[in-house]
Amino acid sequence: MTKTSSYTLLNYAVGIFFLTTPLESVSLLDNFSLAKLSSIFVLGAWLFSGMKVKKSRVLLSYLTLLLSALASALWSINTTNTIIATFLFLLPTVVVSAAALASVNEEKHLRFYLICYVIGCLVVCASCLVNMEMMMKSMEEADRVTTMEQNENVLAYLLDVGISIVLYFLKKEEKIMFEIVEWILLLFFSFVLLATGSRMGGVILAVILLFYLSSVRKKHQLIILFLSALVGVACMLPFLSENIIGRFGQTGELIGNGDFSQRGNLWSMAWNAFFFENTAFGVGYGNYKEFIQIYYSTVYASHNTYLSYIIEFGFVGCVVPISVLAVISVYVVKIVRMTKDVYALAFFIPLLMAMFVLETSHNRWLFIIGVMIYAWYKLLKMREVYNEGC
Repeated sequence: MTKTSSYTLLNYAVGIFFLTTPLESVSLLDNFSLAKLSSIFVLGAWLFSGMKVKKSRVLLSYLTLLLSALASALWSINTTNTIIATFLFLLPTVVVSAAALASVNEEKHLRFYLICYVIGCLVVCASCLVNMEMMMKSMEEADRVTTMEQNENVLAYLLDVGISIVLYFLKKEEKIMFEIVEWILLLFFSFVLLATGSRMGGVILAVILLFYLSSVRKKHQLIILFLSALVGVACMLPFLSENIIGRFGQTGELIGNGDFSQRGNLWSMAWNAFFFENTAFGVGYGNYKEFIQIYYSTVYASHNTYLSYIIEFGFVGCVVPISVLAVISVYVVKIVRMTKDVYALAFFIPLLMAMFVLETSHNRWLFIIGVMIYAWYKLLKMREVYNEGC
């Protein structure tokens, strides 16, 4: 395999993009977030590096989604909303995805991006602890914790991704000092995640741990994980409010009755109103809230990305965003077969779960996970070809 001596400007720019993803809600100016600034860095570095593109089915699916969103402006209930959402979010994100895919030439590049993401999670968690300390001083008991204007469920999912990355490193780690650091990060991220009171985040964390348990080959890590869980729970409980503990206790009941914390009612309202619209091609990309306001004189998020896809793209048009997920899933399966390890699912399944209870169509998550999965697959393929040639 060809080795390069250093990282390029584009590698560092993409690293910043990954680092700022856990901080995506931080606003620098009105309607200008840290996430958008990091995208500008990537675009600039990509232009400077010659705008190289590596063709892939993942990138093609992103481009198809972009064109489909743009085409929906023709029948959109609010053309301005659709054009703004397409050109200010979807287009830059697809371009950044192309740049990120083009930047990965070695395993160290992908590892660098994952480390940057973990650093971003560390910054967020440190900020959460400061907020938690202030809450405890003023209220004597900290309630649900968040920071930087992040929604608790959004923050929980972002930390879930950070935890899945740390566990991935832990599975492969050979140096004891790094392994100790990774265990500390795992406990730290898990504590902050639980402190958000996000039931969704807690369920996803359990799923990630199950994938880890089913794939880890180092027996001592299983023992450490069991002991860490016991000690961690004992140490965390005194700092979690009764409200948070009670929320997690309600998880099974909410899933069992299909209510999902009253989201079911919101989904039903949107679903019933949708049949008065263009069911084949939807109300246009970026118009979910506009659609709700027309029928119910109020505004709320869909709390379900799949529902957003159906309402914005219609029963026919939603094939496009669903096909993006299908393409990524193909590479996940290929990675599982090539590595004989199910842990790749720990990155993809949590995304599918989060999309069921959160509105993610205007977040970079689908694109980041797609870039990670495809880059991982290509690196494995390169290694396979190299080993066959030796």
